[in-house]
Amino acid sequence: MNEQMEEMNKDKFESVFSEELFNKIHQMIEEEKLSMGNAILLLKHVGYWKALKSEWANGFLESSLSKRIRKMMIDENEKKERKDENLLANLCKCYISLSCNFSPKVISICVPLLLRDALNNEESEEAHKDVEMALIALGNIVKNHEEKDCLFLNEITEIIKHNLVHRNLTHFACQLAWDYFVGNADLDWETKSGKFFGAFFAREAVRELKELKSCVCWEKKKKRKGKKAKGRKGRKEKLIIKR
Repeated sequence: MNEQMEEMNKDKFESVFSEELFNKIHQMIEEEKLSMGNAILLLKHVGYWKALKSEWANGFLESSLSKRIRKMMIDENEKKERKDENLLANLCKCYISLSCNFSPKVISICVPLLLRDALNNEESEEAHKDVEMALIALGNIVKNHEEKDCLFLNEITEIIKHNLVHRNLTHFACQLAWDYFVGNADLDWETKSGKFFGAFFAREAVRELKELKSCVCWEKKKKRKGKKAKGRKGRKEKLIIKR
C-alpha cells in the first residue's frame, strides 16, 4: 500500500479517496465485511499519506463514514463508565487528520487525547508512530481552525525539547512540530526562550538539509532541468525537495 500511495499524484490521490470510497468503507463496516479496527488502521494510513504528500481527501467530510466516526467519538466521550480512551484517541486521529472543518465540541474531545499521545516518550516504533499521527492531527487543527491563540504551544515546546535531547521522532514528526512552532505568529523570538529555540531550530534545519541533500541526485536534476521527473524515484525526490 505504501508503494501505491507513493505513486499517486495529486489528481490520482483525490480521485481515489473520494466520498464514494469512504461511503463504501462505511457500507463494508455496516455489512461486517470490514472490522472497525481495520477501518481505523486504513484511515490513519490515508491520513498519514495525506499529510506527507500535502494532499486533500476532500470526499471524507461529507461521507457517511465521517458522520459515523464523529458520532462514535461523541458517544464514547459521553460514557460515564468503561470509556475506551485509546479507541477514542484513534477515532480522533482518523477524523481530524482527514477533515478540514472542526466543531468546538470535536476539538474539546480530541485535543486532550492528541496531546497525551504526542507527549508519549516511550522508546518504541509503535509509540513513535502514535506521536507522529497525533502531531499530524494537531497540525491539521492549527491549519484549519480560525481561533488558534497559541493552541498547545507549551506542549509542542515540550515535544521539541524532548526530541532535541533524545532524537526519538522521525524526521516527518519533528518537521510537523517545528512547522507549528516556527509558524506561530504570537511567538516572541526576542525572548530568552525564543532565542534558545531559534538557535536549536537553525542547527536542526542544517542537519535536516544535509541529510535530505544526500537523498537527491542534484547532477541529474540539473540535466533534466525544465523536464518533469519521471517514475517512482522522481516522485520521491519531489517530496524530499518539498520538505
